[in-house]
Amino acid sequence: MKHLKLFEQHTEYDIYKICRDMRLSLRNWSISSDGLVDVDGNVDLSYKNLTKLPFNFGYVLGYFHCYGNELTSLEGAPRSVGRGFNCSHNKLTSLRFAPEEIGGSIIILPNPISDIRIPQEFINNFLGQEFLRFIVKEQPEWRLYRKDGTIHPERLEQMIEWGIETNKIKPI
Repeated sequence: MKHLKLFEQHTEYDIYKICRDMRLSLRNWSISSDGLVDVDGNVDLSYKNLTKLPFNFGYVLGYFHCYGNELTSLEGAPRSVGRGFNCSHNKLTSLRFAPEEIGGSIIILPNPISDIRIPQEFINNFLGQEFLRFIVKEQPEWRLYRKDGTIHPERLEQMIEWGIETNKIKPI
């Protein structure tokens, strides 16, 4: 999944100002050549009343928490998270723009994620973290999302079948 520059490109001064205004302690960060904010540490955007993420993140070596907000999209989320990713307790209806790589746990519920229409038998037959990690990692390659943001259910089913055949996910 390629992250596009969805927001304006920020200068270092803009980022300092936004962090100050949000009372956000963001340390060890830099702006990459493609305008993404890379963080050699943790990012905690929890309970900031956000409706969108303030920057386009590239990578975050630690955890990335944005739970307890009003987010309806993960636009601007990091491409890669070294530790855990928690976007629970928002208004997300999609995992579009979720990180491509997550090194730790993934927490997405509760959220009204309506476009992933995963049949109940798939949910019942797979371990939660392993299955979520598989979906988040493989969704870009399979182009699960239509232009309107809804998911192609037949592609999801094919992706899951492929995951079973290649032993990337295992039934319980």
